[in-house]
Order: sequence, then structure tokens, then C-alpha cells
Amino acid sequence: MVGSRPKLPHPHSVMAGEFCSVVNHVIDVLTIDECKTLMFLTSDLLFGQRVEDARSALVAIVTCSGQSRPADIIMMEVLFHLKRFDILKQILGKNREQVEEELRRGGVISPYRVLMKDLSESLETDELQSIIFLLHNRITKKQAKQITSFLDVVSVLEQTGEVSSEQLELIEKCMRNIRRNDLIKKIQSYRVCETAKLSVCETGVQHIQVPVDEYNMNYDLRGVCVIIDCTGNDGEMLTHTFKQLGFHVFSYTQTQVCEVCEVHLIMKTINQNSVLQRAAMFTCCLLNTHTHASHTPPLNTHIKLMEVCVECEMLKEKPKLFFNHTIRSDQNLQTDALPCTTHTSHTRSPHTHPLHNTEDVLWSVCETAVEILDGNEHSSVYLQAVSSALLQGHTRRLHLLDALTEVNREILEHNRRNPGNIHHLTFTHTLRKRLYL
Repeated sequence: MVGSRPKLPHPHSVMAGEFCSVVNHVIDVLTIDECKTLMFLTSDLLFGQRVEDARSALVAIVTCSGQSRPADIIMMEVLFHLKRFDILKQILGKNREQVEEELRRGGVISPYRVLMKDLSESLETDELQSIIFLLHNRITKKQAKQITSFLDVVSVLEQTGEVSSEQLELIEKCMRNIRRNDLIKKIQSYRVCETAKLSVCETGVQHIQVPVDEYNMNYDLRGVCVIIDCTGNDGEMLTHTFKQLGFHVFSYTQTQVCEVCEVHLIMKTINQNSVLQRAAMFTCCLLNTHTHASHTPPLNTHIKLMEVCVECEMLKEKPKLFFNHTIRSDQNLQTDALPCTTHTSHTRSPHTHPLHNTEDVLWSVCETAVEILDGNEHSSVYLQAVSSALLQGHTRRLHLLDALTEVNREILEHNRRNPGNIHHLTFTHTLRKRLYL
């Protein structure tokens, strides 16, 4: 990156006739590396056209009849991924937040190419050389001499068919060999997100999504959170988490909540504080144990609370989230469930809540064996993952469902490392809108 950049012209409305001039101004202030990155990011958008440089690539993209988005929006997305917010402001009159808001409605650049760019930016020079050495049987000496970034490596591997948007095993292996676990997590998160999408074509280019409404979070309170802690291990952590997120927290212990009938007392207490009307959403976290001596089935309290919330007029059309960690004896553990199961909206599995047709509900249940309580210092892997995902989602302003994919990944990784302590995770939702905490 160069230290000084030429002064850009004053921003104007970008009309079709003057767009080539705008392209020229943009290319003139981009560095050589940024131009190479631009060509990599946009290579899927050329629809078979051959171009010689970034200038001709950008002109071809924004004037291509196959594009369904306006030229200035495409330019905006390209500059955003190049992190050239100065050009965005001066040429297009947009700041970073405005662009992020626009891109939530959908983009044209492949998430796979954005991922590869992010990996490239995260690698040090010595790590790049280590990767080139690891791939010496796949990259010729002539090709190696021309490589200046990880994107060059990816381009070579794409030409041989060893890497694509759906074939990342070799890339992940390289990251594992150089011990970049943080980058492995990025790859795994990409896989989870892309698996959940139904609108990604074979080339890796995402179709433009129809704009999706967001839940209204413009209330006095971000939300109300009820924590029912029957284990005594993670209640304080969850209280701290939801207070950080701006929730009004009501905490109950095992001695205060033992039977389903007490759920009505909980809601009555909350209503007396008049907080539900001032809250944008409702969340409940139940930390429960269930052995042969237990009288109340572990999910009954949660289900009853959910039923009451769904019937509550002050929570109509507001998102209602339920997180449950149940610790069972081996005899009671739902061993017929998959170690980690994810369900999308309006679907049902044997272990999901009975209100699957009710709108605006998210339900997540993790079951573990009672033996994990033997350790005095036990802390729930599942609840730790939920806490971390919610806080990171808030900081990065991620859609809640995108943030919670990290919980799925953490449980899968835990089960892989601990085959004798399997966590059974079930997740389903009927949220109709996008939710940002």
C-alpha cells in the first residue's frame, strides 16, 4: 500500500455516460496489488469475457448486460471489499455504514472470493512462502517466481481444478500446516453459511436476494432475558452477557423454579415491572439437570414459558429466543439424535419444540450427559459458545442466524475432540425477519 494517493475529484452522481471516466479515476488511485485483488474478486462476473487489466475488467463488469444491479452499486461493492472507503466517500458520497446497509440486501461478488481475499490479507510473507513450499508438487518453479500474494496461489490452484468455492480442503490443509487456526475457523464458518444458502449457483456467484425486513429494535430496552439456573455454573456468565447486550435480566435459581406452574409467576413478575412493552425482544436461558430422581421433564418449564410468551400480547411480532442446556443421565440422553442438527424455518425434528408453526421463535437445545457435572469447575461448552456468538454478532452487527452458525461449529469441533462426551444440539426457528442484536 502506498502512503500518498492522488487527490480524487469531487463526488458527482454516477450516470451511465460518465462511468468510464469514474473508472479511470478509481484505477488511477488504486495500487498495483489492489488492482490485482480487484481482478480476482470480480473474475466470476465477467461472464466469459477476457480482459487484460483491472480497468477493462471494471468497465466490462459495470456495463455487462448480464448484471442486474446498477453500475454505481457494483462499483461500491468492489471498493468496499478493497477497503477503499476514501474513494467511496469522495466518488460515490457513501460512508462505510451506508455501504454495509446496502450490501445486506445482497451483493454480486462471490463470498468465496471475499474469503480468499481475507485469507490473503491475513498471511505474513514467511507464511506465504511456507504455503508455496508445501505446494511445490502443484506449483511449478516458473509459477512460484511470479507469486506475490496468496491470491496468486489460489488462482494457480483454480486453474488445475484443485480449489473452488466448494473445494477448500487443500486450502484448509495449508492453513493447518502453518498453524493458522484462526483462518481455519474462517473457512469452516464460510462452509456453514454457504450450506445454509439456497441461492448460490455453481460458479459461486450469489443471486441477488430480495430485500428482507428487519425486526424493529427501536425500543427503550434491547430485550428482556429470563435466566433459570438449575446447575449453578453459568448463570452469572449469561447475566453478564445479556446485560452487555442491553437486556433487562431476570435471574432465577433452582430453589425458585422447580415446577411448570411457577412459569406464570415468572411472567407475572416481569409484567409488574412493565418491561415487556418497552423491550424489542424476549430471551430465555434454561440451565437444567434431569436424572431418574427428577420429577419434572427438563423441557417442560421451557415449553410452558414459550407458550405463555407466544400468547403474550406485548410480545406479538417480536422475536422470542430460547436457549436450553439440559444435563441428563446416560439412560435419559437422547442418543437417537444426531450429535449436531440444524433445522431451518418451519421445519420439525423429533426434538424440536411443539410450536414449530408459531412465528418469531428461535429454539436451541443442547443435551449432555450428567457425568460432566462431576467436575466442580464445569462450564457449559454450549452456553460459552452461545455467549461468544451473541457478543461477537452484536459487535460486528451480524444477522443472528449468521452469528449462531459459530455455535454449531464449536459443538461439532467439541464432539470431534471428545467422543466420550458428545453434545447433542438441536436448532430450529420460525423467524420471519432479520434480527440484529
